[in-house]
Amino acid sequence: MTDNYSAASTLANLGSTALLLGQTERARVLLAEGLRLAYDVGNKHIIAYYLLPMGLLEAGVGQWSNSVYLLSAAKRLLEQIGSALGPKDELRYDQTLADARSHLDSGVYTSIWTQGHMELLGQIVAKALALQPNLRTNE
Repeated sequence: MTDNYSAASTLANLGSTALLLGQTERARVLLAEGLRLAYDVGNKHIIAYYLLPMGLLEAGVGQWSNSVYLLSAAKRLLEQIGSALGPKDELRYDQTLADARSHLDSGVYTSIWTQGHMELLGQIVAKALALQPNLRTNE
């Protein structure tokens, strides 16, 4: 039997590391796989820590609306469980949102932020996974 909690935690770390190293596609694969596991386990803390790098990744490829949505959802989950970002993550989070504000109309930004903050967890996860490209398996 696989320990999905440990696997989900490990994939979050590996995905975030790949993102920091500029390995965008590897990060996408790891983060998507881990998010699925984290959702299956039902751990909101781990889910939030998937949504954060996914939001940063989307910003890095110029998908500002997707970024705002994911970062808003991550923030809401952390608030729900009484947790917060660490100082380095908070700095990257704030900078990314500032960048997004400069690329999006304020009404669009507010609408997307509200959507990410209000949707049900299952909807958020489904949307986050839908943003990931179809990943091919070796046939």
